Amino acid sequence: KSLVIILAVALAVICGLLVYGILVTPARQPYRDAQAQFKNVDSSLARTNISLNASEASEEEFAKSVEAVRAAIASLEKENEALGKQQVLTEGEGKTLYDAYDKDLEKFAAYNMNTLDSMQKIQPVLRKCSAEMQSAKADAQGAAVVRACATEMQAASDVPDADYKQLAESFAENYTALAGILEQMAAISDTKSAEYATLGEQRDAVLENFSTASSTFTKNVQQHRSAVLATNSAKALHDYLEAKSRVF
Repeated sequence: KSLVIILAVALAVICGLLVYGILVTPARQPYRDAQAQFKNVDSSLARTNISLNASEASEEEFAKSVEAVRAAIASLEKENEALGKQQVLTEGEGKTLYDAYDKDLEKFAAYNMNTLDSMQKIQPVLRKCSAEMQSAKADAQGAAVVRACATEMQAASDVPDADYKQLAESFAENYTALAGILEQMAAISDTKSAEYATLGEQRDAVLENFSTASSTFTKNVQQHRSAVLATNSAKALHDYLEAKSRVF
């Protein structure tokens, strides 16, 4: 008798849960649709993480990688636009959470587009001048090459990304200083003189400045990229849709 009662109670509970599920599932479906679209956005976001390998890639490879990132960002914006049209994210708490997420995603897209625009303008000058610097000597010809790099880099410094702008301006300043030192060294016939040695030390110090500028640039980029990759709003929206999608 006890077993019969237990089975009857269990069956009643199961039936109750089934009825609850049948009644509640349609109300949860819009949240599930939004959750599925959120996953599409997240997948598109992951596809923007393409290595440009700017220092080692050929010009053609670099150009293809840049276009691939641009296409990925365009896809991300399209998927996010579709997410914003989901019914449950157009009002109330859902809209508040989505608006915060959309704002962060907009910052991410803008940052990356500015970075790409800046890279495409500065990278060719960096590549060209880095190669020329390998053979630049302490003579009039070497000084002229370096001074030309200073002019080209200064012209390329008008870019939207602050970190790339700072790097270009720093390099232009150091190219100018290095050109002046090489010109002075070229005018000295006695390469064993104390004056020539002093200029050599100044040249080496300027060359070290290039390394310092590059290290500062890398550090700043990492910090600013981490800032636009903040996940608080994404987590809040994910958790909201996850909770609202549950039937039980």
